[in-house]
Amino acid sequence: FPVTIQSKYRKNLAEYYQSKGDMTNAGQSWEMLLKMAPNDPDAKLAMIRKSSTGNSTAILNLFPVFENPQVPIDAKLKEAIPYLDKIKKNSNDTELAKNVLDLGKTLCQTHPSDPKAFSFLGAVLYLEKQPEAALEAYRQCIRLNPNVFGAWENTLSILEELTLYPEMESIAAQAIEAFPNQPRAYLYFGIAAIENAHFD
Repeated sequence: FPVTIQSKYRKNLAEYYQSKGDMTNAGQSWEMLLKMAPNDPDAKLAMIRKSSTGNSTAILNLFPVFENPQVPIDAKLKEAIPYLDKIKKNSNDTELAKNVLDLGKTLCQTHPSDPKAFSFLGAVLYLEKQPEAALEAYRQCIRLNPNVFGAWENTLSILEELTLYPEMESIAAQAIEAFPNQPRAYLYFGIAAIENAHFD
């Protein structure tokens, strides 16, 4: 069989073993896939995951993969998003938080036109109590793709938290126009209009 068919089979087999919780056979399948296709991003990420010790420096193994623009952003986010929960649960681990933040920045540098990168960075910045920087990341997310209401909602939430009511009213009006069936956009607009004393 051609290498591409064999590597696809190995990848499917590894994913099957993973879904069944059989990490030993999954690991062996990923290793065999790496021998056949040394640049396969899924296999590289799986081997990083396997060698990860679970401490705050284990994330450092992800940086070479995150710096590679050939690795799809969805594969990277699949590895990165669980770290958001780790930051929430262990807010005292400043080293982990710094590494996750650097990972988010690397994601944005590697994928500067993908709104998912800025959405992830915004989430990390917000968890790190940097709402102004998170706000800018979400603004960039909206500039890149204005069709995702979650980015609008995160933006409006931060604007409310920072009491930036004039901008909040303007952004909420834009969100209502783009998403007329989203009640939270109307809620944010109403809050901002009251705070801005726009009662008409």
